[in-house]
Amino acid sequence: MSITIEQADSVIKSLNQKNPEWFSSHEFIGRYIKMYEYNYIDMLVEYMNTHTLEIFKTVHTQIANFLSANQDKLGIYLNGEVIDMNIHYLETRCKKWNIKPVE
Repeated sequence: MSITIEQADSVIKSLNQKNPEWFSSHEFIGRYIKMYEYNYIDMLVEYMNTHTLEIFKTVHTQIANFLSANQDKLGIYLNGEVIDMNIHYLETRCKKWNIKPVE
């Protein structure tokens, strides 16, 4: 199981209501968990079953890679890094994504 374009698009639209200019990978992941908890758990279990170390980091990297690979389809672009609160309530570096203005 992995994230879909439709899911990512709905998460971005939801984040866009809060801040129409940009979002962090941490914000995206947090909102994805809130909106698609079952799918997120499936992704964690998929990696747990492969005995991957750092399961959360692996899944979160997969999500960030998905965003990067689908920037054009999602109307976003990578714009550096920010320090933001992750799901473990630790401030760590993550990607900053700008939302392209609607034309």
